[in-house]
Amino acid sequence: MSRLKSKLGRLALALMVAGVAGKAQCQQDAQPQYQVEKIANQVADWQLQHLDNFDYIPSFHKQTYNTWGWVHAAFYVGLNRWADTTQNGALYRDILHWADDTNHFLLGPRAYHADDYAVGQVYTDLYLSGRAGEQAILASKNLLTHIAEAKPNVDLAFNSDALGEQELRLCQLRWCWSDALFMASAVWIDIAHITGNDEIFEFFNHEFWAATDYLFNEKTGFYFRDSRFIGKKGDFGEDVHWGRGNGWVFAAMVDILEGLDGLPNNHKDKYEALFKRMAKGLVKTQREDGFWAASLMAPEQTSKELSGTAFFLYGLVWGVDNGLLDAATYNPIIDKAWQAMKNSVRDDGSLTWVQQIGFGPESVVEDSTQLYGTGAVLLAASELYKRCQSQPANNQLDYCSAPD
Repeated sequence: MSRLKSKLGRLALALMVAGVAGKAQCQQDAQPQYQVEKIANQVADWQLQHLDNFDYIPSFHKQTYNTWGWVHAAFYVGLNRWADTTQNGALYRDILHWADDTNHFLLGPRAYHADDYAVGQVYTDLYLSGRAGEQAILASKNLLTHIAEAKPNVDLAFNSDALGEQELRLCQLRWCWSDALFMASAVWIDIAHITGNDEIFEFFNHEFWAATDYLFNEKTGFYFRDSRFIGKKGDFGEDVHWGRGNGWVFAAMVDILEGLDGLPNNHKDKYEALFKRMAKGLVKTQREDGFWAASLMAPEQTSKELSGTAFFLYGLVWGVDNGLLDAATYNPIIDKAWQAMKNSVRDDGSLTWVQQIGFGPESVVEDSTQLYGTGAVLLAASELYKRCQSQPANNQLDYCSAPD
């Protein structure tokens, strides 16, 4: 089912969702059926109860507190998919409260910077599923139409390492860093469908492949995070491919592949080939403990890392269950990654082993979490849950087993 059809198909349910917004508890009257359901509910609940004070996050507090910023966007993307998958009305209300009452469906201030319109992909989902009116998409529609008409054509090389974290590097008028493909893809695909404006998708398609041609390493099947890493070697002589930086792209591929149907000249076969190439690279780089590392090409020499691992798990499950990846090859990889993810969730639902905000591989400590890590886990849990529901035989799988 396409991304658009899936959203429209939830309209009847969404129209029944009503009530006072507030901090949602995932636990419903019915007990969770599956191990993955119990864990994902705990993860979502813990994060929702820890959005007012980020003392547990050691750095980049300003970015974390920005409710319209990419950090919150990544969390709510995962929460929204989990709510859709489990048809959780309480979570729907919480998401709408954030988008409407808190953010007023607004985007960030840096008009061309993909990080600052990443929230738009949640807003478009609210509109397409009937949970919000046209006001939810106005800012995104107007901005993306403007960008597509302006067609920025700056060089994709990072122009300075000296700028502050909140300053706009010239190349970030375009998608010159791998994270941007996650931040941008879903909202561009959705607005292309909503408006019927072919120029929207034509711009997206051109810019996606411009970034890919520049950053993708055919030899490894992975993206360099940005131009600063092209040709750079790590401490062990390896190409430096950031785990989460590639996790962003692999997760974005799900949105893209779900959304291409119905768009003109969509080059779906080309996107599918890229997805399969990345998946092939993941087979070779998974650690023995089921994680992928902060630096993909040094899996046993660098820290294990949860957010990238969860993004990869999400894409792999989706790929197998949508017929793009071979089950015999990838299900053992999926099983190991599930164990890694499960073991990273504490009893209270908080996460461990999440690399903090950065732009490349760094050391990761156990006592480390962030909102985007929660979002990634909820994305992965959504696809595992669908697998559990698809046929009774799947109950033999650990994540589909009855919760403790």
